[in-house]
Amino acid sequence: MRKKLRLLGIFSVMTVFCLIISGCANIQADFTFNKDGSITSQHIIEISSMIDKDNLETQKAADSKNGYEVKEISNGYTATKTVASIHPIVGGTPVFNPNEYFNGVQVHKGLLYDYYSFDLFKKGEKADIPKANYQTNIPGFFSPDVTMNIWQYMDYRRQAEEQTRQMNQMADQATKAAVDSMKINITFNLPYSVDDSNADIKTNDNKTLTWDLKPAFLNNQDISIQAKFKIYHENTIIALLISGIFLLIIAVVLFVLGLIKWQDHKKRNLFLSLTAILLIIVAGSAAWCKRSIDNPPQLTMADRIVSETAKDSDGKPLLDTLRNTQEIPLNSLDTAQKTLFSKGSNAEITAVSSTDEDGFLALGTLDSKLYFIIYDAKDGSTALVPYNPNVLNYREHFISFNDGKKHYDPMIFLLQVSEKNNSKDKILGVWDGARHTIPIYVVFKLGDDGRVIPGMITSGQGLKPSHYQAALQEPKNVELVNIVPTHINSLRADIKGRNIILPNK
Repeated sequence: MRKKLRLLGIFSVMTVFCLIISGCANIQADFTFNKDGSITSQHIIEISSMIDKDNLETQKAADSKNGYEVKEISNGYTATKTVASIHPIVGGTPVFNPNEYFNGVQVHKGLLYDYYSFDLFKKGEKADIPKANYQTNIPGFFSPDVTMNIWQYMDYRRQAEEQTRQMNQMADQATKAAVDSMKINITFNLPYSVDDSNADIKTNDNKTLTWDLKPAFLNNQDISIQAKFKIYHENTIIALLISGIFLLIIAVVLFVLGLIKWQDHKKRNLFLSLTAILLIIVAGSAAWCKRSIDNPPQLTMADRIVSETAKDSDGKPLLDTLRNTQEIPLNSLDTAQKTLFSKGSNAEITAVSSTDEDGFLALGTLDSKLYFIIYDAKDGSTALVPYNPNVLNYREHFISFNDGKKHYDPMIFLLQVSEKNNSKDKILGVWDGARHTIPIYVVFKLGDDGRVIPGMITSGQGLKPSHYQAALQEPKNVELVNIVPTHINSLRADIKGRNIILPNK
């Protein structure tokens, strides 16, 4: 009987294992940016035999109708299409049209190159991975086929329960292996090395950028896709080089003529003057070209490409929202940097919120780590918050109600302050010498003007408390924490205006 149990169990688990492994999925979206400005879009879809093939056929037919060249592959297909510019791709790809709190796709056309900037966002989703649940009372599977007394049945039952536990464990491991083997990627193939990017993988001399989107679809992790790069106008650059060489040759000839006519002061001065003018033109043009390449243009909303069907954060047409939004001037980094230096902070800031009587919130690096940096003007104190994208993108995490109102998830972050161990919050978080790291949980709401109004601030013991039930009591710490939600909008706008590349974690 025990042998029969084990054979049936192994057979069932292996059957499930084969079904899962045979169905690992591969979803790959590739965008190849060609030197002539055209873009080749290709997506590869390979799916499990366990997934409804009708959906695959429907998607394949839609791609074919939209002008893609479709080719069959094992368990799926590839679809390829080349378009003359980025506009059709933005118009047909929802992820390329994030709301007004991101820069989306921006393109600035210039003489030497076209400058591309991508600031895209994919909100995390939680996927419920099914758990195996073999029951010990499945008729015909764990039912004994012989007559037995109560003690024999209890022994049989213990065997059956142990067998089902092993079967569930094996099946769950097989499911995890299948999920881990899945691939959901987006890749940019560039003709030149990228200027900056937060890609997960950079290969081919930083010309191939790959982002892993699987955490966004399975693990509820927000993913941003950011990249800045140039597509050079090679024909224009070659023409300028040839023109420069030609002018230099003329300048040399004129200089030689000036030497030959050295005794003829009038001709000598004319030839040398023309030589100087040509050299100035060549040198000035070369300096301008180098400066243009080393200093890309500051992009604005006018450079953004938006689909006509894209929606803003309230579900309204995104184009209308962007048209009605005024450009916000960048905040002064120098003043904030000097303030932090005067308080003993060595952090180098790259963006900062507006400054008011409460202080400011900055983004910067310290010891190669990225932080939010808090300055409390009332107390003259500073604090650090390890960078957390969920804090910056808090508007993307909410529950919508039928009346259109939104209930936002609380802001959760770590506050790092220097204080004495007689602090009223001394039992919270963890201590490392004089550095006190406190886990923070801030409930908030938005006012009618979009300002964040902080509410209850709670904390707990350790860095990752299971419950945030203790109220923050130290007044200085409360003031520092409040600066985060009240200044996060202004900081976000400054980061957006500076097109800063940020990590996903």
